[in-house]
Amino acid sequence: MEIVQSLYLGGRSVRIKQTVNGLRANGNHVVVASLAEPDKKFDIESLIILPCDAKIPWRIILKLVKLIKQHDIDVIHAHCEKTQLIAGIAGWLTKTPMVATVHRSNLTRYLPSRINSLVKFVATHFVAVSSERLMRLHNQLNIPLDCLTTIHGGVNPRALPNESMVAELKQKLNIVENKCILLSLGHMGEIKGHSDTLDALSMIDKSSFYLYIAGTGSTQEIGFIKDKIDTLELEGNVELVGQLADVNPWLDCCDIFVQPSREEAFGLVFIESGLAGKPVVATKIGGIQDIVINQKTGILVDIRQPAQLAVAIKTLINDQNKRKQMGLSGAHHINEHFLIDDMISDYENLFIQITKRKVSRWKQLLQ
Repeated sequence: MEIVQSLYLGGRSVRIKQTVNGLRANGNHVVVASLAEPDKKFDIESLIILPCDAKIPWRIILKLVKLIKQHDIDVIHAHCEKTQLIAGIAGWLTKTPMVATVHRSNLTRYLPSRINSLVKFVATHFVAVSSERLMRLHNQLNIPLDCLTTIHGGVNPRALPNESMVAELKQKLNIVENKCILLSLGHMGEIKGHSDTLDALSMIDKSSFYLYIAGTGSTQEIGFIKDKIDTLELEGNVELVGQLADVNPWLDCCDIFVQPSREEAFGLVFIESGLAGKPVVATKIGGIQDIVINQKTGILVDIRQPAQLAVAIKTLINDQNKRKQMGLSGAHHINEHFLIDDMISDYENLFIQITKRKVSRWKQLLQ
């Protein structure tokens, strides 16, 4: 059983949908429940909606108990603190193990709290989305290492486009010519570091680059970015393109992917950019460090350091061969380590181990 609090725009929802579809494609029976109606993009076949507004909704817990028994569930897999607590209680009532995948970028979610203590009590095992997050769970929440596993997100493999295909895409998307094309993909909020990118670009020769920023945000967040573009006199070098239905054509057309996130639990977009054969300029935080190999598939800088960021961007703008070499290394690295099939296989292996532990434990109790 997969259970989630909500399925809205973001990397977590992408990963959950990929997990459900991948497990089902491999012949597993997967029951999926959400505590809220999903965004249309993340609608999942046979999704069960369990509306929930109480702090500890016993009515929902009892419904989960019924579903667990009805479908003979072997493992519960929960993705948010609230669903982990609810599912964990249902798991205790039915003697069904609960695996908790922790997706949060917000670092306060990794600090001791009442709900974290309760989830620790009812969870059988925890999955971290990156090695850095695994160590936070261990060091800050005192979860034993043998109860922790890192499982990275993934993408489907795809071929790199040839030059003629890129030329057609650039014409179709009306991409600026004769400049190094930079691309950022992410929410307009502070956490994605767009402000740092703009500060860095103000230190670079404006004739050498053009930046496209794709993503959505609140009116205030978008207004802040637009005001900063005007203040730094970058209106001729930066364009906001809004939310994209398909990021691949834009990744194919760019020369450098730039995203100096201030926090990132994992960062699916860094996998997507690497798969597209693009060098990445990003920050040394969170899951990015698992994805981008510094000085091999991209350049990593410290957070909130526009001057470092400017040096990294200028280095790649001025060295086409370095961009190509890093891009090819990135594509190879992603295809070797970050495919959806790998993620699904890791989850299946973990679920099998958890089920075996459950059987072994009950055999011991009966002896």
